[in-house]
Amino acid sequence: MKKWSEQEITWFISHYPNNGVKYCMDELHITFNQLVGLRNRLKIKLSRETYSKVRMLDKKDHEYSVNPLPFMHITENIIAYLLGLIWADGTIFHRNEIGNRKNSVSLTLIKDDFEYIKPLLVKTGQWSYYTYNPAHNKSKYFISAKTNNKKLIEFLISMDFHIKSGTGADKILAIIPSNLKRYFFCGLIDGDGCFYYNNKNKIRKFSITSTFVQDWHYFTYMMDQLCITYKIVRRQTNKGCYSRIEISNFENLQKLRNYLYPNGFEFGLKRKYDKLELCLSTYTRKS
Repeated sequence: MKKWSEQEITWFISHYPNNGVKYCMDELHITFNQLVGLRNRLKIKLSRETYSKVRMLDKKDHEYSVNPLPFMHITENIIAYLLGLIWADGTIFHRNEIGNRKNSVSLTLIKDDFEYIKPLLVKTGQWSYYTYNPAHNKSKYFISAKTNNKKLIEFLISMDFHIKSGTGADKILAIIPSNLKRYFFCGLIDGDGCFYYNNKNKIRKFSITSTFVQDWHYFTYMMDQLCITYKIVRRQTNKGCYSRIEISNFENLQKLRNYLYPNGFEFGLKRKYDKLELCLSTYTRKS
């Protein structure tokens, strides 16, 4: 049986509550059984913060209802798409926020659209689903998919998802492989983008809208690479403020279509793909 010096006991009392088992074992060069014996003798417990941290680190990725690993190491087109959609329509809750006790991410869509997205979410794990009818819009039903997942949330926060309304998506795009980046933009556009067609007024255009202070650099960089001409609009009105990117004419829309859907429609919101195809198929180019 190990004999503990007063110095070791004093050090253990000071460091164990806030650092945990592994740290103390490494620093004192002791076994797990030796540590447990001293801990029980002194009746010392981990602090609540340390206990939560240890539980999170010890939990295996596959033990989460939604496995965070595919989102952190992106190798699948569906994951890249969902990250784009979460950037557009997702909400991040984390414990650092005042009054918030849970770490969760939720994705909310109109019910009809959600039916196309749910099969993609199912492939990533078990989400919780909630249907509701907001007071300000009784004619529409919405569905939210939600998961409480600290590891996933901390990753998304490190990628700026919690401040996405005021910053760019450069961090997440930097870790998405080049051949999968277009799926991120497909998800983003399914959430915040709009293809507009008006045959009477001969208007065919694309727009994507966000907050007035949105950093569009990541999106304009993509369009510059594709040689797409665009304009950025920022407006402040009595009803609110917004910024928007707009593109029009056949050539620009076709370049965007060829980048997003080189193989035609694969998955996501087909109505947006169909509207883009409608814009292109009915376009009359000037001679």
